[in-house]
Amino acid sequence: MNAMNTLSFRHIAKWHNQNPQSRLGQRVSESLAILAAAFKRWDSREILISFNGGKDATVLLHLVRYCASELNVPMPSCVYWEEADAFPDVNMFVDACEKFYDLDVIRYRGTIVQGLTELVEKRNSQAFILGTRASDPNGAHAAPFEPSSPGWGPNFTRVNPLLQWEYQDIWNFLIDTFEPYCKLYDVGYTSLGNLRDTLPNPALRNEDGTYKPAFMLKNGELERNGRL
Repeated sequence: MNAMNTLSFRHIAKWHNQNPQSRLGQRVSESLAILAAAFKRWDSREILISFNGGKDATVLLHLVRYCASELNVPMPSCVYWEEADAFPDVNMFVDACEKFYDLDVIRYRGTIVQGLTELVEKRNSQAFILGTRASDPNGAHAAPFEPSSPGWGPNFTRVNPLLQWEYQDIWNFLIDTFEPYCKLYDVGYTSLGNLRDTLPNPALRNEDGTYKPAFMLKNGELERNGRL
């Protein structure tokens, strides 16, 4: 593990050990408890992290890395669903994380159902850790542990450690822990889809046509305003 990785764990430990009244400290503690329960229930080789290079997935990645280190268990593999019209910056960020953090990233270009079927049947993947938040589409009624939906291939369990996190919690974590994130967020993007359906958030537009960075969005309810 290189020096920067060790520094990352120290920053996360800071939040993990914060005063329980701290909002971010509570979020981190709750998420780590869910992850610890997942590692107790399944072997690391039966768990996959859904990593799409977005801000939520980036927070998720570092919480899993920290929890795995604290419990002295192997880091699970990541799965990245590649899209033909993905942002090149997103692909580059995923590649950079793979190298910098020494991740095992599995890439799929087919449908998600096809990929899930192969992962469950050939790799015996039992659980997928997701960066879903309650404010996401279909996230309002999600639970920390829930079965896969009908029609999504073989049965598996979805693990959702970030349900209680809000938009500003995500950015407070990334900024306070000095973790790198996809540079599209510095030019006004607040929710990343693909080249066809995502624009900079109009709520961050400056008078000169440039855009403020994503962490400056004060109203988290406007997070998806750049999605078509």
